Amino acid sequence: MGKYVDAGKKGVHFKDVEAKIYREYRRKGYSKKKAREIARKTAGKVFWRKFGKKRGKQIIKKAKKMAKRKSSRKRRRR
Repeated sequence: MGKYVDAGKKGVHFKDVEAKIYREYRRKGYSKKKAREIARKTAGKVFWRKFGKKRGKQIIKKAKKMAKRKSSRKRRRR
């Protein structure tokens, strides 16, 4: 899954949504492993419901492209 729930600078990071859900389930008494699993699945459901199949694929494609560019920039600096 891509890094961004909404591609672009104004978007919410998928990892931020996942972390919030994770904290909620940890407070409820779930183990770290189970809370992480639930958080990833729930954040994924939120993403797909919000954007749908077509737009979701576009966002993931754009996020992967952005991540690839960032990683290539880091390699050039070294």
